[in-house]
Amino acid sequence: MTVRAVLVVVSVAACHADPPPAAPSNRSASPTEPPPYDGVTSCGWSAGVTDAGFASESGAMGSLDKSLIARPIKARSAAFAACYRATLERDPKAEGDVQTKFVILADGSVGQIEVRGFDRELDRCMCDELLRLSYPKFGSARFGRITVFYPFRFKPSTTH
Repeated sequence: MTVRAVLVVVSVAACHADPPPAAPSNRSASPTEPPPYDGVTSCGWSAGVTDAGFASESGAMGSLDKSLIARPIKARSAAFAACYRATLERDPKAEGDVQTKFVILADGSVGQIEVRGFDRELDRCMCDELLRLSYPKFGSARFGRITVFYPFRFKPSTTH
């Protein structure tokens, strides 16, 4: 049995510009097949959701240092890699970028999440793992949530 190593490159960016939209699919589904994946998976709480799928940006926003944002994600890197390994079992050539957008609430929990990737199952697993993240409490009357954009790059390792 060959064990396949997985390379997961993670970088952090905390900003407020939307990531590029997923490319539209030209495939049409038959009535017996599920519709093609549109590249977007959402999970988490839904209070205050707008048509765009995220809470209104008019509320107070806070900030955390990038290293504080990255720390819980890096601590769960094995879980994110496991999501990708499951994808490789279905498609050994699967690779690409997964853009995530999530809200850190004042109590340190992660709320609303949007994952834009290349595989429905991978994105669902990423959503589930992001919900498990925990951050330091930062809330006050002035700052109630932080919106984070965090990209992941998944690529099969060339080593065996």
